[in-house]
Amino acid sequence: PVNTDFTVKKEVTGWFGDKTKQFTFAISSDAGTVTVKKDGVAVTNVTNFTLSDGETVKVSGIPANTIITVTEKLDDAGYDTTASGFSQAQTTTERIFRYKFVQEGEKFVLKPVDQYGNVTGDEVSSTTIVVQNEKEGEIDNGVLLDTLPYIVILAVVAGGVALLMLRKRRKEDD
Repeated sequence: PVNTDFTVKKEVTGWFGDKTKQFTFAISSDAGTVTVKKDGVAVTNVTNFTLSDGETVKVSGIPANTIITVTEKLDDAGYDTTASGFSQAQTTTERIFRYKFVQEGEKFVLKPVDQYGNVTGDEVSSTTIVVQNEKEGEIDNGVLLDTLPYIVILAVVAGGVALLMLRKRRKEDD
């Protein structure tokens, strides 16, 4: 069987995404041994290594037509995680993305698959799997719209008091 290589890249986006946070990953293959290199150095524990925003690892020695599982273990709530080829964001503590190199013509292409190896989407445009964590939130702009009705009521009461005082003063002047 032909051995194939691919790269996993980490991206963090969103207003509240922490670009310095280390995200924990695991990579496995149903064919057995996986070789993972980060910055050219072999990762000794492929079931527990970290990546932060912009970092990549190169995975090599994967036989074609085997299922590759990229798992991100995230215990910090609030991040929506997607990966190349998957449109549905995952929010559980283990975000699991499965791929397979499928032969099309004379080349092998990386495709997303389900846990049984059935292709679920279009091919990944390159041999780089981008795992993206997005953390959005509401930005505090100082105006709480749920208090707006109370502010309006207070303004109406203040206007009514001012009107009553003006009427009283006119009566006293007459």
